[in-house]
Amino acid sequence: YGLKPVMSPRRNEQTTAPPSAVEGAQMLMSRGLPVRGAAWLSGNIQAESAWAGQRPNWELDDGAGRNGGLLSWNRSRLDALEARYGKPSNQITVEQQIDFLLDELKKYPEANRIFRNAYATDRQLIRASKLFIGYGIEGDRYSIGRQVEQQLN
Repeated sequence: YGLKPVMSPRRNEQTTAPPSAVEGAQMLMSRGLPVRGAAWLSGNIQAESAWAGQRPNWELDDGAGRNGGLLSWNRSRLDALEARYGKPSNQITVEQQIDFLLDELKKYPEANRIFRNAYATDRQLIRASKLFIGYGIEGDRYSIGRQVEQQLN
């Protein structure tokens, strides 16, 4: 009948699209985080960068200096990320940034314990987020985390 196969939309050949928040949570789960911790950490990442870890760096007038990467790293964290891989953050893969993020998380024992606890409460996950990320604006990071968790369950 002359039917043409359905073609997938073409991706930009220079960069790949960032993962969705659910896909990002699955990546975190593949590295050992339970559903709740992965979902809430993914909600934080979605709020910070929409999982676009390879976006260009930027500066705000908040004194934090240059920002970049999945969690809008700045100061020594951004320097450490780039030093680890020997290139600018916008050239470091999402997978590599997740590895860095999980190593950074270990430096915050209470936050690490909470994100790795399958039975952590919302209140605990909010505390872990604040301890680890230290953001200034809450935004919708927690509602995103809850939505991701629902989609994973």
